Amino acid sequence: MPYRHDQHELLGRGIYRLSGANNPEWPKGALQDAVNIVYDRSSQEPEKMRGYTLLGDDVNGTVSGLFDYSEGTEMIATSEDGGIYKRTTGNWSAVTGGAAGTFTTTANKRWEGVMFYGATTTADLLILTNDDANDAPQKYTSGAGISALGGSPPAAGRFPTPAFGRMWMCANDTLFYSAADNAENFAGGGTFQVDRGTGAITGLREFMGNLIIFKRNHIFRLASGDTLSSAIIKRISGTLGTQASHTIQETSGSFRSGSLLFQSDEGIHEMVPTLATGGFFVRNAGEWVKPISDRRDKTNQDMNWSTYNPSRGEYWWQYTLGDAQPDEGLIGNIAGGGKNTAPRWTTHDLRNRTAGAMVRVDGELIQIMGGASGTVFKMHSGDDRNGASYTGSITTAAYSQNYRGSMKKYGRIYLDAETEGTYALTVHTQMGRSGLPIPGGNSNSPAVVANTESWN
Repeated sequence: MPYRHDQHELLGRGIYRLSGANNPEWPKGALQDAVNIVYDRSSQEPEKMRGYTLLGDDVNGTVSGLFDYSEGTEMIATSEDGGIYKRTTGNWSAVTGGAAGTFTTTANKRWEGVMFYGATTTADLLILTNDDANDAPQKYTSGAGISALGGSPPAAGRFPTPAFGRMWMCANDTLFYSAADNAENFAGGGTFQVDRGTGAITGLREFMGNLIIFKRNHIFRLASGDTLSSAIIKRISGTLGTQASHTIQETSGSFRSGSLLFQSDEGIHEMVPTLATGGFFVRNAGEWVKPISDRRDKTNQDMNWSTYNPSRGEYWWQYTLGDAQPDEGLIGNIAGGGKNTAPRWTTHDLRNRTAGAMVRVDGELIQIMGGASGTVFKMHSGDDRNGASYTGSITTAAYSQNYRGSMKKYGRIYLDAETEGTYALTVHTQMGRSGLPIPGGNSNSPAVVANTESWN
C-alpha cells in the first residue's frame, strides 16, 4: 500500500473541539488545542503569544476595575481595598477627594466606568459605578479627584453608557437618562421601564446608533426618534442575554463587519447588524470551543470579563473555573479572512486576572490586565511574563488518511517552525492503534532552532 499524504500545514482556523481528533471529517485547518497561541491578525499561521511587563507597583488589593481617563491622561484602577488609584508613569498613587479610600471592600464587587461631559462643572468626567448598593455613582477628574456624581442620578445606578448625547444608567429594570450633554443633571432627564417582569437589566452598550439593553435572557434595543419621547424599545432576542456586562465588546471588523460580542448562558454570542432591515440578528460565535467554555463556573458568571484589542483584532474573554477569580481565557481572533466567518479561538493560561482595559499611552492603544495580587500588566510586551518563562503549544488533529477504521501506512513526519531567538522546541508524537494500548509519546528536540533564518 503506498504512503498517503495527510495535509496539516494549514492551521489557520483555530481550535475545534466538537469531535475526536481522529475523526476523518475534522475541519481542514483546525487545531485540537492551542495554549498561549495567537494569530497575527489575518495570518493563517499560529504563533506563541508575547509576554507582559509590570506597570508600577500595586494597588494594595485585588484590581476591581481599570479605566482610561481622558484619552491617556491617566490610567485609573479601582481596588478591593476601598481605594481608587491613578498612574501616568512610575508607581500608582491613591486618588483623593470625596469618599476616596472608603468605597466597598467587599470581595468580588466590580466597577464600570466611562468618559462623558459634565456641563454643570464644565469638565470631562470619568463616571464610575459598581455593584455595591452602598456606593453611589461617582465622578473623577485629574484636578478635583473623586466625588459623588451630582444631579440626582439613580442611587444604585449601574452601567454608565453615553448614547444620543446623554448619559444613561439603570437600576433594576429601569433606564435613567440625563439632560443633554450633562452627566451631572439626571433631574433634567427621564426614565424608561424595560419589559417589567423579565428581570433586572444586566448590561448596556451603545451600538450602531441604538442603545442595546441586556437582561439575563433578553436583549432589547432603544432607537431614538426626533426626540427621546418618541423613542421605542424593540426586542432583539427573547432567549439570549448576558450575566456579565464586562464581556460586552464592540469589534471593529476586518474581513467581516463590526459586531457586538458578549457572554450568554450558552457561551459567546455575537450581535450582527443587518443591512436589509436596519436591525440585528444574534448568532453563536463560540460553537467550535463550546466544550472548553462549558467548563466555566456557572455560579460566578457575572465575574467574567473581556476586552477587545482593535489593533490585533482580538476578543479576550476571561472566565472563572472554581471560584470568583477568572482562571482561564479564550482569545477570539476577529481579523481572520477566508473561511473564518466566526472568530478563530485559541486559549491562554493566565490565572487570577480580574479586570482589563484598552488605554492610550503616547497616542497608542495598549491592552492592560489587573489581577488578584493588585498588580497591573501591559500585554503583548516582551517575550517573558515579567521575567518568568512560559510555554506555548499547539496540538494538531490525528493523521487519519481520510479512512475510518482502515489500516494506515505512514512515511515521514515533517515539521516547519520558525523562532525569533534560541528557544527549546519539543515535539511529541503519539501513535494510536485501534483496540490496543496507546504507546507513550516520542519526544524530540530539534537542535537547529536558532533565529529567524532557521527552519526545521
